[in-house]
Amino acid sequence: MIAQFTDNDNPLTGRPPASVAVVQNLPNEVVTKDDVENNNALCAVCKDEFSVGEG
Repeated sequence: MIAQFTDNDNPLTGRPPASVAVVQNLPNEVVTKDDVENNNALCAVCKDEFSVGEG
């Protein structure tokens, strides 16, 4: 019974991370002045703000 509780608390049992090949094939976008002015300059993952020219 204790093993059942410890198995459910293991954070490593979720989905595996994306493969390196998948990550390397993601599109790259460069932030433009329009992106910044229209509040479209946030990282979709961590919500950090980007500056013009970052990507």
